[in-house]
Amino acid sequence: MTKPQNISSLHPVWRPGDVVLDADGNLRVRTEHTRWPWDYPNEGGTRSQFGGASVPEGGLEELEPIRPLTLLVREGHAVGGHVAKEEPPAAEDITAEARFRMHGATYRVAGQDGQVWRCRGDNGLEVTMTAEDIAAWKAQEYSGQAGALTERE
Repeated sequence: MTKPQNISSLHPVWRPGDVVLDADGNLRVRTEHTRWPWDYPNEGGTRSQFGGASVPEGGLEELEPIRPLTLLVREGHAVGGHVAKEEPPAAEDITAEARFRMHGATYRVAGQDGQVWRCRGDNGLEVTMTAEDIAAWKAQEYSGQAGALTERE
């Protein structure tokens, strides 16, 4: 990935939906509003349900974010930084709160029957798997092979 961009001018380099970090460490999002072109980030994602950038209504004037501004996200994608390397959980750490990606769907553990876990996918399917199988799928997530799914989702 490229280095984050530091931008300290008021030049119209900003696009609606841009997420920046200001000099005070606050996250701000560019809007389409002419009077309040910046806003606080919402609790949702950086992309709308239709795939474009998530653009808030506007609530901060042009000079409120303290310069310089560091561009972090443009059009819903990170423009700098690095992917954190994490270790996947071991099979013995699989719990009833576990989630994993498999064949394009997100599965959640629904319960345990002896040595196997019942898992429900957001695609409507139910599967039974061992803790070792779940850990193997999670290992693929952590390596980036099965698609990104963060533990806080």
